[in-house]
Amino acid sequence: DGTFELNKGYHDIKILIYDAQKNVRIVNGTLFFMNPYEIDVTNLGEANNIVSFLLSPKSIAIPIKSAIIYSFTPFGFADERIDVISQERVETGLIITLPKNKIKRKALQFITQNDIGTVSMPTHWNDKKIAGDHLSLNVDLDISHSDAGVYIQIQPEKVIDQSLSLRLKGEFQYITKPINQIQPSVYLSAPLLPEEFENINQIEAIIGGSIERQIQFKFPFTIIYPDSSITIVSKDGSCSVKTRKNTFTESTLGWIEPVHKYPKITGGMLLTRVYQLQPFQKPMLKPINIAMRYTRKLDNRKKHLYFYDKKEGWTFIKTQEIKERRVLLGEIKHLDAIAVIEDKTPPKMIRSHPGNNGKYAALELNQFKINIDDKLSGFDPSPNSFEVKLNDKNIFYAFQPKLKVLSYDLDEPLSVGKHKITFKATDQAGNTLEKNIQFEVY
Repeated sequence: DGTFELNKGYHDIKILIYDAQKNVRIVNGTLFFMNPYEIDVTNLGEANNIVSFLLSPKSIAIPIKSAIIYSFTPFGFADERIDVISQERVETGLIITLPKNKIKRKALQFITQNDIGTVSMPTHWNDKKIAGDHLSLNVDLDISHSDAGVYIQIQPEKVIDQSLSLRLKGEFQYITKPINQIQPSVYLSAPLLPEEFENINQIEAIIGGSIERQIQFKFPFTIIYPDSSITIVSKDGSCSVKTRKNTFTESTLGWIEPVHKYPKITGGMLLTRVYQLQPFQKPMLKPINIAMRYTRKLDNRKKHLYFYDKKEGWTFIKTQEIKERRVLLGEIKHLDAIAVIEDKTPPKMIRSHPGNNGKYAALELNQFKINIDDKLSGFDPSPNSFEVKLNDKNIFYAFQPKLKVLSYDLDEPLSVGKHKITFKATDQAGNTLEKNIQFEVY
């Protein structure tokens, strides 16, 4: 795909560009690659209405030439980019001055660039007056799974002065993992392999200081190996999925989480919680089975499984009900949000040709068209979903699923007089629309 990894240092590049006649243009160049470097930030003090900082590279001797500074609120929300009043080079470092009123009760993020164009890792400084009490503030944990691996994000509710570290814990394991401060109150791990969570049941955040605080988070996720079938159950036990062998091409972390804010449901009523299957961005090679439990009060409701599609909205899942266990079963091809929804709304007829009580010349009426719609469950494009009769005799119609149009081409003109089209349409939830269209041919 054109992506490759480079070692640090200089690399010669040769690019050959061909036109349609095989004429070639050769471009030679040199590329220098270096990993982001770390910097130290030192507050040099304040005078009048300005504050000075010294920015120094930690481990390389390439001078810093410029800096970008962003301010954040005490709760870690991005505020604004701060303009540098002046800057002065000092050996490999850079002294900058900032307006005092812009950094009062703020946390700052410094990102620098050196003379060869390499950008530094973000480094942070904060006004001591805004730091939160690390022994009592709330700390959130978030885990995400991308193609690069598994990321662990730890976020205190306020900026803290203390250091923060990360450990994975199991019955016989205690593994420290590096974590980087990417914003004043956001800490992110490097991408981890799913296999690194084998036998892990806790994630621990340790906030240092004169008194150390250890915060334990349960690890409710499951490793899905390509060569095995795995069952994953939500924390409340109401939703579960079962993968098949080779559902994924590589080892993956899987989990189910309840969704508190979900897209609007048009034409139906939500009967259960909405659950998001994770990691939602991971493609699957094979479908997975899903199961959702329901309570006794839903015994007599018209209930089916649905998943949420960004383009189509809430979409019907062919559902099998096991009444004695109060379980609904289905199958999906993507890791989507799923829920149990009741659909009691019948389909609608949008328009028809011929129209009801219409009059038509025999030679001009050569096709029937009936446009129908269903807001939620949609139609299964099978003969069992529709019935169309002309003068009480079945006719062989065509159905276009995308346009939701029933059509029929007449072999010969209809006789002069009154005629009737009777049609019935049933959506996938079992709701039925029945219509009679009376028209006259002259």
